[in-house]
Amino acid sequence: MKELEERMEKIDKIVSELKVSSKPFSKLTLGDRVRLFRALNGKIGRDEIMKKKFHEVFGREYVLSSDYLNILDKIVKYRNKVVHKEEKVTLTQEEALYVIKELQKLAEIFKREEIYPKVIRVKREVTNEYGISYFEAEDEDGIPWTIGRSHWIDTTKLYFMRSKTSPVAIDPLLIEKAI
Repeated sequence: MKELEERMEKIDKIVSELKVSSKPFSKLTLGDRVRLFRALNGKIGRDEIMKKKFHEVFGREYVLSSDYLNILDKIVKYRNKVVHKEEKVTLTQEEALYVIKELQKLAEIFKREEIYPKVIRVKREVTNEYGISYFEAEDEDGIPWTIGRSHWIDTTKLYFMRSKTSPVAIDPLLIEKAI
């Protein structure tokens, strides 16, 4: 748990350094998070080393494209109408359907383009007859994965996973999913 707390402190520091908000990451609103994505895109665009590394890991040089951020901006406006309950302002059925359709489109795009990582559950560690250890896992769609790692994975936890290969992942990017 200490590792997760340390990671969150680092994320909070980045949010503060990028001047997105004085709030911790866990308290950011949807609008704050869209501003954070834009700020990260700018930081990646200005730093050649970061841009190269981001491209190596994610296959792109930005967190979210400006097209997707513009869609999120529209959704934020509708969200704010509902959450902040502006006087005499209600969300019409047409507006609600628009937001739902846009969110569905974004979810499909995020999944197809692997913008959002897979959520995996590690089922067990296996050692084959040659003494090679690997992990068997399953993603949120029920697809089995074989994961080769240079270090141990806790089989009681869920992880976000980014892998360049499927269904075998060799040293993929794994981040423990907070529950």
